[in-house]
Amino acid sequence: MEITLSHAEAEALRDTVEGFLHELRIEISHTETREFRERLRERERLLERLLEALGHEAAAGTAP
Repeated sequence: MEITLSHAEAEALRDTVEGFLHELRIEISHTETREFRERLRERERLLERLLEALGHEAAAGTAP
């Protein structure tokens, strides 16, 4: 799948993902169930990859 975003859209998405990551990390630290914590960590890694892609694309002037 390919999505084309304007610079402003990519920036808004990046800000939103960063905010969600902050909340997700708090949730991970409070989660007692190992299986659920692992699922949250996988989501965290996925979102970090997304942020990395958005950062590289924003630097180029476009987003995936």
